[in-house]
Amino acid sequence: MVNLGVRACFGVALLLIIKGIHTSRKSRFSQSWPTTTGTILSSSVEYHADDHPSYENSIYEYVIDGTRISSDHIDYGNPRRTEPEAKSLAAQFPVGQMIQIYYDPANPRIAVLRHSGSRHGLWLTVLGLTVLLCSFLSLWLGPGTIQSW
Repeated sequence: MVNLGVRACFGVALLLIIKGIHTSRKSRFSQSWPTTTGTILSSSVEYHADDHPSYENSIYEYVIDGTRISSDHIDYGNPRRTEPEAKSLAAQFPVGQMIQIYYDPANPRIAVLRHSGSRHGLWLTVLGLTVLLCSFLSLWLGPGTIQSW
């Protein structure tokens, strides 16, 4: 019988792989999206309880077919960034700046400021495949072999 730990590893591996592929696909699809011009409404580096900065508090606004839309998605990469990365992004998008926005024509409420994020998706996929490989190895070698290391 497969123990609970191995089952959990399989589940985590599959989730990482699915999320990685999904993120990479969204990033790739956004490269063919039409663009419009928008304005940065707010831009700040936000610190969470664990003191890791985030750039989630940047909000921009744009108009599609007469509808005013606001969003906070910069790209499809990891929303949690190091402090230098977050400060660099905040400097790139100051309040009031006119910006180019890539939006999904099928759902204009989905938009990004940059096409990046495929590397984040790739890392998630590689991590998921690594966990999956370790899970298979633990099944193949048996629990006694892994524990004796």
